[in-house]
Amino acid sequence: MTILAAAGAVGFRHPIHCVLSVVGAFGGLAGLLLVLDAPFLALAQIFVYVGAVAILLVFAILLTPGDTPMPRFTRGRSGILMGAGVSSLVVLFLVGAVVRSSGLGSKPAEDVIVSVRAIGILLMSDYVVALQLVGLLLTVALVGAVLLAMPEREQPPDEGAHPSRSLPNANETSEGAS
Repeated sequence: MTILAAAGAVGFRHPIHCVLSVVGAFGGLAGLLLVLDAPFLALAQIFVYVGAVAILLVFAILLTPGDTPMPRFTRGRSGILMGAGVSSLVVLFLVGAVVRSSGLGSKPAEDVIVSVRAIGILLMSDYVVALQLVGLLLTVALVGAVLLAMPEREQPPDEGAHPSRSLPNANETSEGAS
């Protein structure tokens, strides 16, 4: 399910369908984390990614004007070759990093039992400033996205330039006085 949802996120053309597929992929990943006996990571995955990031994506899509033309991409031979080359480089880099890592031949680490309570205490004591800064950064990013997506309001015309409020000419005032 997770792989199908991730493929749908890349393959669908409508942005809302892509976001819903991303939510499905995040939810599937949270399920996999539960199977791997990592409940804190699964809940963090659901809260942060399924909750916050997916809602942010939906807001970004809904705040974007619908009449914006989408660029047309042609999938020529050069694009396919470039994509295959970049993908090959990434795979080679990852394989090289795994082969050179020191953890391949070492014995397994001791079983350390970490509870959700211990992680919460650590977050609220040692990392509270970093946690607050991340929250502030995300809030500023959301406000900035809303401000960028808002349509510009037209400025009201100047008082003197308005035709119904034009000041009388000097000739008109002198004629009226005589």
